Amino acid sequence: MRELNIQEMQNVSGAYGDDFFLNIEEAIGASIMGGVSAMWAGAILGGRYGGSHAGIVGMGIFGNLVGFIGGAVLGSVGGALYGAVIGADAAGKFASDVMSSILSGDLFKNY
Repeated sequence: MRELNIQEMQNVSGAYGDDFFLNIEEAIGASIMGGVSAMWAGAILGGRYGGSHAGIVGMGIFGNLVGFIGGAVLGSVGGALYGAVIGADAAGKFASDVMSSILSGDLFKNY
């Protein structure tokens, strides 16, 4: 198995180069992009499906609130980890895809 050179490593998404500070900067940026977009998607989906079974008393609003907050928290953590793993380029595409599906209304069709 051969070693990759610097140019090949920079062309692979999620592969970090030799510069330590640029690697940290890229990981933080990718985590922010992934975390924010997944937080929005998690909050919307959690709020929608959290209180879908309201029951007799109609307490579904509390289920929606818990789903909204829980979806936002879990989505942000998962999205931040996912963004750091896949790298800045792929995290930017992921964030763009998630936000465009939210704005176009296709998020509910996909999940």
